[in-house]
Amino acid sequence: MMADTLVRLSNQAAGAAGFVTLALSGGATPRRLYTLLATAYRSRFPWDRTFIFQVDERWVPWDSPDRNARLIRETLIRPLKLPSERVMLFPPAASPEASAREYESTLRAFAAGHGLGDKGAFLDIAVLGVGRDGHTASLFPGTPALAAESAWTAVVHAPAGVTPPIRLTLTLPVLNRTRQVLILAMGARKHAVVRRVLHGDSKLEDPPLPVQRVRGREGTAWFLDRAAWEGAD
Repeated sequence: MMADTLVRLSNQAAGAAGFVTLALSGGATPRRLYTLLATAYRSRFPWDRTFIFQVDERWVPWDSPDRNARLIRETLIRPLKLPSERVMLFPPAASPEASAREYESTLRAFAAGHGLGDKGAFLDIAVLGVGRDGHTASLFPGTPALAAESAWTAVVHAPAGVTPPIRLTLTLPVLNRTRQVLILAMGARKHAVVRRVLHGDSKLEDPPLPVQRVRGREGTAWFLDRAAWEGAD
């Protein structure tokens, strides 16, 4: 189970460094996972030594139910009463560019303050999802953010038909310097992309799907339910 893996990896990181840095995605898919971590797994998880970061966000009003941060707040921050200094989210700002810049400044200050360097290697674990088009975080196929080399965050204008159309996201330079990447896919609607990436029905896409471009420094693991694997509910 993904929760067991998260507990194990988080305790290993906290034991080695004294704390663990955990980046979380929003959306509906990880709700049960986060709820389990805050309830049944609460006593096993090193919450008192955990720093939480946000993987990506939707550019919608800050009180909108569509915000990714809402899930993190509802399932983890509020139930666990996590202190604000250990939770870093994309902040309110006058524009998506300003929010991305401020968040990146926060990340860089955290990394520098904890002796983690300036190359983006400050995350122990990232929990990601995957879209039916192969996007992960808010890195969509064909978008300029995929070419980022030094920026830690990006504003993304999603492809036509994706709503909301403007997103904020961590970039590949950060995600690929994360120690462990965990990708969660659930439901029959994800079967086609899972088959493309994992079942070996095709070679690596050309160009690769965004989710195929994410690799943790020490490991990348997928967690699927039966429907995502077999294609039937």
